[in-house]
Amino acid sequence: MKHEPFVTWRTPSPLWAGAAADPHLGRQQAPAILRFATPDFMPVVAAALQATPPGLAELVARREDGGAEAVGWLPWAELPAQPLKLFLPTQHRYYLAVCSAVTLAPGLPPLTSLPVPLRSPDKVPDSEELLWNREAVEKLAKAEAEADQALWAAALLPALQNASMVVRRLAAADPDRPIDLAAPSSWRELAWVGEQGRQGWAPAPADRPAPGEELHLAFAISYAEAGQPRQFHAGIIPAANRERYVAAEVPAPAAADPRLAEFQARVERPLRRLAALGADDEAAAGISAMVWLDLAAFLKEYLPWLAGRIRFRPPWAAWLEQVWAQRLALLAGGLPDPPLDLAGAITPGDIDLLTEVVTEHLAADHARRRQAPPEAPARQPLFVVRFVLGAAPAALAAVWPDTLSRASAPFELAAHGDAGAPQPPPGEVPDAGELIKTLAKLLTPSLPKVKRKKKD
Repeated sequence: MKHEPFVTWRTPSPLWAGAAADPHLGRQQAPAILRFATPDFMPVVAAALQATPPGLAELVARREDGGAEAVGWLPWAELPAQPLKLFLPTQHRYYLAVCSAVTLAPGLPPLTSLPVPLRSPDKVPDSEELLWNREAVEKLAKAEAEADQALWAAALLPALQNASMVVRRLAAADPDRPIDLAAPSSWRELAWVGEQGRQGWAPAPADRPAPGEELHLAFAISYAEAGQPRQFHAGIIPAANRERYVAAEVPAPAAADPRLAEFQARVERPLRRLAALGADDEAAAGISAMVWLDLAAFLKEYLPWLAGRIRFRPPWAAWLEQVWAQRLALLAGGLPDPPLDLAGAITPGDIDLLTEVVTEHLAADHARRRQAPPEAPARQPLFVVRFVLGAAPAALAAVWPDTLSRASAPFELAAHGDAGAPQPPPGEVPDAGELIKTLAKLLTPSLPKVKRKKKD
């Protein structure tokens, strides 16, 4: 059965093993932030990716306080309670947010791995052969499916090439209660919108860019892993914008729970598309396993008491347990063992019921948290970044609107003169000219080519 590929965002693959050891897959599904102490950071990234296996874990940002240097991936249990603090280039720190556009299938192959347009089969079986030869039928169906995927690849690659990044501010969902980093329902996202000189914060949707939202360049970085080509996008976090970000007015809050929008984008809509494929679709089993893994991760992160109670369809609870136990194998490209029996097990009515149950539990949890005494202290302004898949061609707009990644971990932006700013080693003060050269190297390949007229 022909269908368009399922596309989503994930952290770069060298970080999957560490993220899969967390109690949920939140960090595997979100952009990571890399930290550097030099403006010439691209050779550092290149050296990490040339290792076997490619490594980025040693570059992941950590909370740095009091001038003490700290960098590298931390297990979930060792993460500090305080958010990241990102310092300024004048404080000798530079940050890249990184995220990968992948297709939702075992192994999460990159979007760039979709096949190039294929030629027609050398021999198309005639009607009599198709009637009696099952192998010929399957071969022709496979060729048609591959050609169909190729057409979608050709249409989606321009969207990948136009990927970008947005910076959003977090504001308290309830003005009388501070943000609690352990409770995503305690905050809402604001988008930086408007024209230069007349910009400000506005309410932001969780599944797409806000109208007029400022987009930051995201550039592609390619590497090889286990002999297979992979790619992720990177964006420079504009820490130097802190003063105008903080000075802008914060609009009044809305009552929406951001977790519901995340559930709709990551679970409900993929499930409905999966139900439309039908149980006889060859790709449905692999895609289904990844959708169920996303559902298991969502429940473990936000509604852990509900994870074992999805029993209105008998296979569902067992599937959630199975894909979670096999998550490392699925991320490495394996198929669920035993296979998930999809026949009649995913219907629109079941998805409606799942959505209703999750919505009710999110609303009850949100109300409970609002009634409890506030435990979180007042905080410095917090921000997140998200990646945006560029708009697909007009013909595909109904199927692929701008696709937004999950939000990164919240972070603070340090002020000028921050007492905890790191100090560079003697003789290693960054030169502004070198920083400009580094940025020029990154931006030049993404800028449109301008043809110059020859002088007569």
